[in-house]
Amino acid sequence: MKDIDTKHRFVELRAQGKSLRTVADELEVGLQTVVRWERELKEQIENLKAMELDALLEQHRLTVQAQIERYGLELARVTEELQTRDLASVPTPKLFDIMIKLHARVEGTCPTLTVRDDDEIADQEALRGLDVTKDQKKAEYWYAKAREALESKQFLESPATEIN
Repeated sequence: MKDIDTKHRFVELRAQGKSLRTVADELEVGLQTVVRWERELKEQIENLKAMELDALLEQHRLTVQAQIERYGLELARVTEELQTRDLASVPTPKLFDIMIKLHARVEGTCPTLTVRDDDEIADQEALRGLDVTKDQKKAEYWYAKAREALESKQFLESPATEIN
């Protein structure tokens, strides 16, 4: 079995988008091993991918909050300029068009905000607890089945007693 550091490196490489073959070659492990690790560590890979993407979005100011801030500044500048314009001038329709487009961008960028009260939060936590309980019951069931199989195999392989 490979050490924990190798598995951590596997998760990092997969989160970076490297192929299974490339990862296997770099870590000097078999392809079947990385396929198995892919299944075992799927959630960790997805979490790391999400964190790296979030950091990248933040680095380039592409987060939702940064976009809203940028659009808000542009909208404020256009609105300020519109207030100084005579509505009869030719460029005014163009500025109104820009203002409308910026409003649409801001609306399209805004996430749906969900605020929950304490009871709703407690209900969500209870549901997560039920999922854990179901998973535990499944694990206990399969553990019992495996134990039964092992015991029956030991019974079959034990030396036969002679009956006189």
